[in-house]
Amino acid sequence: MEFTIVGFGIWFDIQFRTLMWQVIAAIGFGFLILSLCFTLRPKTILIIAIIGMLLLNTLAVLPQQTMQLPVWAQAFISVQVFPFSPDRLLIISYPPLSWALIILLGYGAAPYFKQAANIRSSFFLKTGIILLMIFIALRFINKFGDPQLWSTQEELAGTITSFVNVSKYPPSLQFLCCMLGLMFVLLYIFEKNQNKFSNILRVYGTVPLFYYIIHWYVIHLLLFAILFAQGFGIADFNFRLNFGRPDAPNGLLLWGVYIIWVLVVVVLYPICTQYSRYKHTHPEKKMLRYL
Repeated sequence: MEFTIVGFGIWFDIQFRTLMWQVIAAIGFGFLILSLCFTLRPKTILIIAIIGMLLLNTLAVLPQQTMQLPVWAQAFISVQVFPFSPDRLLIISYPPLSWALIILLGYGAAPYFKQAANIRSSFFLKTGIILLMIFIALRFINKFGDPQLWSTQEELAGTITSFVNVSKYPPSLQFLCCMLGLMFVLLYIFEKNQNKFSNILRVYGTVPLFYYIIHWYVIHLLLFAILFAQGFGIADFNFRLNFGRPDAPNGLLLWGVYIIWVLVVVVLYPICTQYSRYKHTHPEKKMLRYL
């Protein structure tokens, strides 16, 4: 799926000259690793995931001379690019091992989600606060847990931006503590406050893969519409490495990108609502569970 349906949605290149291993492939690899761990207890899997994340972040701060790994092995823990012909590339943007550990972490933590509502909510809040405190502490130490060190800037906004500018490619320990911490706090808030907004968010959460696939194609068609409106023709499009965008200056300013982002999310809501309703009223269509 990554190299076909998703890959075409990203590049719109009928020749498939650029293959990118990203979130879908990383999840698939993580599931394969998880399938080898089913003889272990969830708590054991959780411990393995936490230790693995700490080890990966320890390796990241060692001198390169200490880690003489071949390039193919480095691709499991860091972003790599492999040209396998003069005109074709394989980009590893989501290192498989780094994200597989997150899959293991989620499975290992699953029993806590099945507890009684009051116990579960308390777990969400405590875990979220602890993770955010670890993130802030590591960020202030500024030596371990992320290759992107922060620094004081001339303006406060710049300093704040530098402070939260943690690495996702690959996911650093600080990135995970920040994002997972925020996630657990939001879970606590939305479980305590069921309202129209949380119901809207739940719609997207019931059909995540469906939304993910569709949104690539919607965004890409909007991209072409904007490029045509800016006077470009198909002959100007670069599909190999630039998503079809011409090499000449093009596109929108940042505020325009935000408008497009909100527009896509809003437009896809009724589509996701209809598909979610169809999916849950047709349990006999078992393949829909995967979409």
